[in-house]
Amino acid sequence: MVHEQQTAGLTGSVSQSNALVLGPAWGGTREAIRAILRRRGHLVEYAPADLAVVQALDCIDAFDLLVLELDSQDLEAVQLCAQLRQVTLTPLLVVVPETGRSQGIRALELGADSFMVAPFDRRELVARAEALIRRYRLPVAPALAVSSVAGNSPASRR
Repeated sequence: MVHEQQTAGLTGSVSQSNALVLGPAWGGTREAIRAILRRRGHLVEYAPADLAVVQALDCIDAFDLLVLELDSQDLEAVQLCAQLRQVTLTPLLVVVPETGRSQGIRALELGADSFMVAPFDRRELVARAEALIRRYRLPVAPALAVSSVAGNSPASRR
């Protein structure tokens, strides 16, 4: 019973969150991402994928999720992952074009938490986004308690 109560917050849907989509000013999948997340009840804002703009957002930590849409024409945009990691620990989901899988891998190396290839399945977008948000919101103490209940605490391994 205790274990069930402690793990209840680890699964299921995520209550309303604030997401920031960073992407090219034109084209791309920005509007699709916004629409999909909004249908799930998340608040979604947009900003250009530009470090100067991101640095001007003094409230970047108010977001529960950052979604960075990379353009295959702008190979330097992946560097924004490392720059974002210098200013926030907010989960970062990167969306790359079908021809940009190597950009997605590089984004992971530079600090992204996950990446997806566009075109993508809307259910996969929601699942990945909400999984990142759940883990971001999860307090450290309950995670340690679940580990202890399962007999996996550092103390039980000694």
